[in-house]
Amino acid sequence: MATNNCVGSACTGACVAPFLDCNSDKTTDGCETDSSGDTSNCGSCNNSCSGKHLAATTCAGSACTGACVAPFLDCNSDKTTDGCEIDSSSDSSNCGSCSNSCSGKHLAATTCAGSACTGACVAPFLDCNSDKTLDGCEIDGSSDASNCGSCSNSCAGKHLAATTCAGGACTGACVAPFLDCNMDKTTDGCEKNTSNDPMNCGACGMACMSGKCVNSQCVNVVFVSSVALPIAGLSVAVVNAECQTLATAAGLPRPSSYKAWFSDNMGNSPSIRFVQSASPYALLDGTVVANNWADLIDGTLAAPIAIDQNATPLVGVTVFTGTKADGTAGNTCIGWTSVMIGDTYDDGSNSFADSKWTQNAAVTCDVMAARRVYCFEQ
Repeated sequence: MATNNCVGSACTGACVAPFLDCNSDKTTDGCETDSSGDTSNCGSCNNSCSGKHLAATTCAGSACTGACVAPFLDCNSDKTTDGCEIDSSSDSSNCGSCSNSCSGKHLAATTCAGSACTGACVAPFLDCNSDKTLDGCEIDGSSDASNCGSCSNSCAGKHLAATTCAGGACTGACVAPFLDCNMDKTTDGCEKNTSNDPMNCGACGMACMSGKCVNSQCVNVVFVSSVALPIAGLSVAVVNAECQTLATAAGLPRPSSYKAWFSDNMGNSPSIRFVQSASPYALLDGTVVANNWADLIDGTLAAPIAIDQNATPLVGVTVFTGTKADGTAGNTCIGWTSVMIGDTYDDGSNSFADSKWTQNAAVTCDVMAARRVYCFEQ
């Protein structure tokens, strides 16, 4: 005690801090309690420190202290009254730490589990940043083109007029001539160019037998032979076989369908032997030479037939035809049997797109020079 006094037959006097007289008996033991470290009289008499969820009940410096046993926290800074009063593993207002409130945005229920904010999202909302504390289920998966139907499910903008998510599915109009043929705008948008895709020519699933699609139309392939044939022994069968052999070697689809633009004197002319197609005729580089049969025989091509079966340019060669521009038989050396100077055959030149492509000159049958042939897919 600061001073020892006896007043009214009783021992009195002020205690020296932090000591206290908690049993009101200064006669026997004076100021018997050290309130700086006594957990039952911490800072004042009968001020007991709570032991709730504390590793050890402690009084230090006249204040109740001590480490909380995880996951409990002392969020009201009052270990005297209720110790570590908060279970941060399940308290949605103090989830994992004091004042860490779980967001209730678009959640069926605001939930804290294992010291982390959790809970089921209310459809179609999604938690794509894995942060239910800050913003809950922040993404509307029904309309977000970067998270369409599920997180990170981005709608591709490939050949789409606008990248759109509607009802949790990637949608949007394709930019022509592209189409979405695999019904998957999420992965690859409008993935097929129907202007040149031989398996989807002009429309999904529209396959070209020729293996060639030009301007959204299946075309009949045309080429000039890379090989020159001698005049001796020429016949429709021979030149047709040559076209088919060259098409086979070049790996062209349906090689057996190729026929030569070639006539004899027995009525075997293109006008009789050919399928008079409504589809375009085109070179292997996609160049259209005629829009259809009627256009092919009108006397003028859109472009010379100056590419061979290997898609290699071949310009300025003469061609056996024996055929007029309208596809009927012309001069044929009497069915390719005469070698007389007085007989003639018609040849063509692939330098031209006018009627000279098939009827360039009347050549006497004694001229034995080898020439190419034109080959048309049927």
